[in-house]
Amino acid sequence: MNFTNSYRREVSQCFRGMDLNRYRANIIPNPLFRGFLTVDISKDYFEVPSAIRVLDLMDFPIDIDKACIKVFPLYVGEDVHTLNTGDVIMRKFMATTYETRLVKVETGKGDIYYGGKGMIFDRYFNPLLLCTYKSCFKEPGGPISRHLQLETKVVHIHPYVFLDQTSIVHKAIISKFVPFLLSNTIRGNYSTESVIDITGIESKLPSIVIDDMSSIFSKSAVPIPSDTSESERINKFLLENEHLISAE
Repeated sequence: MNFTNSYRREVSQCFRGMDLNRYRANIIPNPLFRGFLTVDISKDYFEVPSAIRVLDLMDFPIDIDKACIKVFPLYVGEDVHTLNTGDVIMRKFMATTYETRLVKVETGKGDIYYGGKGMIFDRYFNPLLLCTYKSCFKEPGGPISRHLQLETKVVHIHPYVFLDQTSIVHKAIISKFVPFLLSNTIRGNYSTESVIDITGIESKLPSIVIDDMSSIFSKSAVPIPSDTSESERINKFLLENEHLISAE
């Protein structure tokens, strides 16, 4: 199968990490929190969505014997209105910036999807695709100098994507996105990730997992606030207490 250079360049960003400094300096511009990506590091091995991988999980408590869950909020930062082909939609989603976080797209048939770097959701914000790294902690110098070791790339796909092939996005995932990942070397952006061990992962093909992703993604548990001033207060609180958004 042939892939254009633009497709390769933009779609391969599904496993590219965000810049740590840009993330910490990022001001959340949109109050519409739609859900959360979560990482449970209490297990020996855990999955880190590629969208938050470069954070290195360094804000977690040092005591990793206790259950600890990192929360990464998702919001819709851009509405691009109508895109008519699955390829264009996939390229747009995978190349989304972290300031934008998620893009809302409507197809020519009126179907609505949300997507970002390594993730796609349907109009009801049910996850359709999520790219992650199976990871673990290594302690070459003791628990203070933990290294996050990336073991394997993983692509989660919801079963519904296979069952409903009338959607141009579903078709784009199955007929082109997955074949691309399984036939090309996808390199990450490791320029700011000195504590990450990536030994051997670049040459490994991703594992394809068919599931509902319920252990990684959670929808917002409370109604989205419509009052602008209330939303701004919530945003301000999240920004000021980002390092505390974890649970033991």
